Amino acid sequence: MVVDDEGPGIPADERDLVFKRFWRGSPSTAGEEGRSGLGLAIVEQIARDHRGAVGLAASPAGGSVFTIWLPAADPPATTPPPPD
Repeated sequence: MVVDDEGPGIPADERDLVFKRFWRGSPSTAGEEGRSGLGLAIVEQIARDHRGAVGLAASPAGGSVFTIWLPAADPPATTPPPPD
């Protein structure tokens, strides 16, 4: 899944920080008040819990591109017998 936004973008030196809990960006670019800094940390944790990953890159449109990779479901270990 890819999310491409048209916001102000995230400076390259801050991209490693966006997935840390409670990090809300530098005051000059953080925008509105009331943000908790938990959203992307939760996204990353959910992806890792499902053996996936989240990536971040600059968008050609000027914002950010977040990519979430999740593996395909594993096949069942055994096929259950058909019902009687």
